[in-house]
Amino acid sequence: MNTIDPVKVLMNEGMDALKSGNLDEAESIFRDFLKSHPDSDLADNACYNLSKICLKRGDTKKAIEWLDYILKHYPDSDAAYFAVDDKEELLKELK
Repeated sequence: MNTIDPVKVLMNEGMDALKSGNLDEAESIFRDFLKSHPDSDLADNACYNLSKICLKRGDTKKAIEWLDYILKHYPDSDAAYFAVDDKEELLKELK
């Protein structure tokens, strides 16, 4: 029997919205995801995607805030690995 994981379904919905360019919907889904599943092993990915949404909107400072959030709350995650490099690049751009 194959069970569907609602957490992964929600994350996939956010990714689909992001890929299709529907930033408002994607942001809403990822924010709801974090509120509902802050301890999920996918929560770091939701934060990382929120940082990408901010970048697509041209809000570099907010993107950095999301990267900092990952580093603070999910320091051992895969997203944290990418967040370090992304943050460094964004800070270089701001200077």
